[in-house]
Amino acid sequence: MLPWKLHPFIRAPVEVLARWEPRNRIARLRKYTQELEALGIELKDPLTGLIDYYWQRGDETVYLCWKHGESEIAHWHDLESGFAGRRRLDAVDFSLDAARS
Repeated sequence: MLPWKLHPFIRAPVEVLARWEPRNRIARLRKYTQELEALGIELKDPLTGLIDYYWQRGDETVYLCWKHGESEIAHWHDLESGFAGRRRLDAVDFSLDAARS
């Protein structure tokens, strides 16, 4: 399942934050972050809805990377480079995944 369908916070992070009472924002954000982590998703930036989660790319463990507003999961990066190191997924990535199974 795609990450933005998993949790209401990911679907519309800025809109959700804006609706919360100011005094409850930190507690609710912490709660949602814990829920996402239980699903294996790391919330990197709550204001932009940037998330990462682990994926096996051949023999290498990397992050799949998605940002609110993107129509699909189309990027990955290694564990150290972060958003600046994002690369577009291509057919080779999926063939590596299929070869593993």
